[in-house]
Amino acid sequence: MYKLNFQKFMSEMTDYINFYEELYKKTSIMEPMLFDCGLLCSRKCCENNGKGMLLFPHEEDYLSLHNHGFEIKDSEIAVSGNKIRILYCTGICSRSLRPVSCRIFPLFPFVDSSGRIFVDFDPRALGTCPLLFTDMQDIYIRGIFRLKVLETAIMLSRDPVILDFLKMMSGELEVIKRFRL
Repeated sequence: MYKLNFQKFMSEMTDYINFYEELYKKTSIMEPMLFDCGLLCSRKCCENNGKGMLLFPHEEDYLSLHNHGFEIKDSEIAVSGNKIRILYCTGICSRSLRPVSCRIFPLFPFVDSSGRIFVDFDPRALGTCPLLFTDMQDIYIRGIFRLKVLETAIMLSRDPVILDFLKMMSGELEVIKRFRL
């Protein structure tokens, strides 16, 4: 019995590793602008401010194989009975190993009460990301980036645990939006 459970665990872990490897390949060149937007703000979102970036469920399985420039710890948040992990950046990571949260920043995929997935600004980016300032004509998020984030969200939402995470985060971020507007 134990051997079967271990095999199932290893199979699921391998599936998630393969899933995130493929996702990272598809999102490797996603940038909100035509250049590294971190140059606008001296990579403010990469500063180790003690907040960290939430990892998507099982993303740490993939990242733990390539631990370069970050530390992963448990958070107090649980989805589908599993603790969500937080990645703390040292400010010097390989761009090819940025977690999903960094790749899609300053956007986030929301899931509404009817199950519709849409992309909007992540309210946690306010005060950090200059791309959210709407009064600068030359500073804006490219439409293709929004589309790529939506494609990424659809790919992520095919997994029921990740979909639960997206629903939970959508609710949390909507509350933050209400308080910040």
